[in-house]
This record gives sequence, C-alpha cells and structure tokens, in this order.
Amino acid sequence: MTAPGSAQSPPGAQPPSGAQPPPGAPPPPGAQPPPGAEPPPGVQQTGNAQGPGHTQLAGRAQGAASAQPAADARVPAGTQPAATAQPAVSARPPTIARESMQGRYAGFASRFVAFAVDMGASVGVFLLGLAAANFAATVVTAHQVSWSRTNVVVLILLVAWEFVYFAYSWGASGKTLGMAVLGIRVVRRDGGEMDHPRGIGRTLAFPLSFLFLGLGFLGILFGNDRRALHDVIAGTAVVYAWNARAARLRFLARESGHHRPPRGARPS
Repeated sequence: MTAPGSAQSPPGAQPPSGAQPPPGAPPPPGAQPPPGAEPPPGVQQTGNAQGPGHTQLAGRAQGAASAQPAADARVPAGTQPAATAQPAVSARPPTIARESMQGRYAGFASRFVAFAVDMGASVGVFLLGLAAANFAATVVTAHQVSWSRTNVVVLILLVAWEFVYFAYSWGASGKTLGMAVLGIRVVRRDGGEMDHPRGIGRTLAFPLSFLFLGLGFLGILFGNDRRALHDVIAGTAVVYAWNARAARLRFLARESGHHRPPRGARPS
C-alpha cells in the first residue's frame, strides 16, 4: 500500500530532469553515481567504478591475453603456416667418417713407397722378359746372345716399357701395382675417374718433377692438396682409396674369431 497523497509513477516513466530522489530511495536502474560520491550503505559498487587494484589486475590480464594467440584464430585460406625452426645440423662428419682415410690426399711416404714398389716390379718384369728374349735368340740362332742393360736398344726398350706400364695403369684404373698395395690411387682434380688421355699426359709430365734435384715433388710435402708438379700439369691428385677403420674392424673380427673358446668349454 502507498501512503495517501503520494503519487505513484507509472511503470517505465522517467523522472523529470533535475529532480532529486527522496532520501533512502534506491537509484534507478543504470544510473551512475557522481564522481567521488560514496555509495549508500548496503549498495555494492558496479559498472566502471573500480578501484586502482582492480585496474592493475585487469591490465595484467589483458597483457597475458595479448601475449598468447587467440584459441579460435585460424590461418586464412591459401596461406602457409610459418615453418617451425629446426635445430642446426652440425657440419662435422660422424666418427666413422672422420677415422676413415678414404678420399684424403696421400702423403709423401705412401707415394714414395708405392713408386719404389712399382719400379721394382716393372724393372723385374722387364729383366725377366729380357732374359727370355736372350734365351729365345740363343735357341734360334744357335749362338750365345747377351743383351745387357748398358745397351742403347735395351735402354730404349726399358723407357718404352715404363711408359706403357704407368700410362696404361693410371689411365685404366687410376692405380699401379704399388699404389694398389699402399691403398692409394690417382683421380682427376675434381675427384672424377681417370681416363687414358689424362693417364698419358700424367706419364709424360712425370719426369719433369725430377728436374732440379726433384723440386717438383715439394708440393707433396708443403701443398694443401699434396700435388707434385706433374699432378698440377695433368690436373690430377693422389688420394687414399681404402677405409682404414673398416680394415681394422675386419682384422679384429678375425682375431676374435680365432681366439673364441669352443662351445661348451668352461673358463679355467
């Protein structure tokens, strides 16, 4: 019931501008208190009237939300997502590859020993052929025939035989008998296989390295790619052609197999 004499406003009616609500009356819905005004007792503050603590918490919440991508953000059609950064791959080869000598430039000692083996083998074969020719000439002519190494014809034949031996070996397979024993071979400067024209060119340039007391071989000692003068002229290089680590592992496997106790035997 309402007090007699008081007029009740119809529902939805707005109070006239400038009219003050009676003391103790609740504010109309949506009304904002004036700045600095204290809320009446029992009324909680709502809307934008928040304290400084709430403002700081809201700012932190907004910063955290902006730091994370929106959950419902989708990539537009036709665009590729950014590639995930992959860890850098180390350029250092694996341990097995580092311990292998295959493909490395051959040193002076290996090349010198290989050349000594080649000279011994080629000269030995030539002397055997010379002895066989002497024997055949003696049988055919019935006279004693002896061709010594001091004969000019024999020296020419020896030079021709050495040329054929090295030129054919380098051109056909890139290695002579001595190089095969030492595990080295001749390749092109870019690492390609040898051919017969390059093998002939390397053989023709080979004597030039012996000039001036063998100064043409100093590149094997001090050069980065261990190339002698005839290698530079022919465009070749000498590298190791065998895997030292693989050979070592095979040797150890054979040794362990030889010393393996018989099956069923008990250790003493």
